Amino acid sequence: MSATTDRGIALLIAYLERQLCTEGRKYWNKISPRCFLYKDRIDTVFVKVTDRNLIIITDGNNVIDEEQSLPIHCIGDSSLEDIFNQAYLQPILAVF
Repeated sequence: MSATTDRGIALLIAYLERQLCTEGRKYWNKISPRCFLYKDRIDTVFVKVTDRNLIIITDGNNVIDEEQSLPIHCIGDSSLEDIFNQAYLQPILAVF
């Protein structure tokens, strides 16, 4: 699963894996228990989930070269899919 004992962080990692590492998004791979990588010929996006932050590092021609650190707030069980989508998945997808 993931390298964490925090249930909320483990659920976030599982959610990102389901959303990013699908056939429709062929350039995304899970490269370690907490890290995802998008790599094509000209762009690279690295995403790491820590116990406190979601870190997004981008480099390439179609993305702005930058590093973002989004704080991960206490994750409860209510509507996790909506929270994960708005707070974490959309900022990842917005780099393109």
